[in-house]
Amino acid sequence: MSRYRFLLILVPLTLFLVSAPVVASEPGWSDYRVLLKRYVKNGVRKGDRVTWVDYKGISRDPRWKKVLRRLANYPTHRLKTKKERLAFYINAYNIMTIKLIAKNWPLESIRDIGSIFVPVWKKTAGVVGGKRVSLSDIGQGKLRPLGDLRSYFALACGSASCPDLRRQPYTARHLNRQLDDQARKFLNNRSKGMARKAGKVRVSKLFAWFKKDFNRVGGVKAFVKRYKKLPDKITLRADLPYNWSVNGG
Repeated sequence: MSRYRFLLILVPLTLFLVSAPVVASEPGWSDYRVLLKRYVKNGVRKGDRVTWVDYKGISRDPRWKKVLRRLANYPTHRLKTKKERLAFYINAYNIMTIKLIAKNWPLESIRDIGSIFVPVWKKTAGVVGGKRVSLSDIGQGKLRPLGDLRSYFALACGSASCPDLRRQPYTARHLNRQLDDQARKFLNNRSKGMARKAGKVRVSKLFAWFKKDFNRVGGVKAFVKRYKKLPDKITLRADLPYNWSVNGG
């Protein structure tokens, strides 16, 4: 091949590679990151230590509409890896929870949004990836099949006894560290994660609700022992009182 013909091929190819748009596998969460830093603080709700969410402040911030629009329009087929899907749908669940509470403010509990016939988890929360979804569609339909039990401690369901809303978006790159940190913090919170008293250990009812899932990894105790030291013979009871009071104002 002559040098002239080689250049005829090389130059257009180079121009294409330079000008071709880079397809991101995850959406940019910059606006969401700012909202979390600005409107999520440490607080207390009826005796429980929580991250306190300023729902009114978030909903009035111009960035909020951008976050919802980006989430609604994001082409989810770009999410190629398990970590990318986990991070995306955890963020989606938490954003939809904020949206539901802010839209129905004021309220005492997120459960007030639903009814006996259609609980809040089954109500349409918003649009994700071009589809109208409920919290159950995301949590049960998208996240649960991925099988990472740590994700349960990342889903902030808008209540004092729910896992805390993390003050940063979840990303595939940092997901392992973020999820381990969430599980550890939840179990270290004696008001809602794990409490010891008179030789007994009580953990969140969350472990009872998803007992079958934890049994697949050896049971609740085996999972808890990843993050907390426990005697082998001790019995765990998943019956800590659950406070459904909304975790913000």
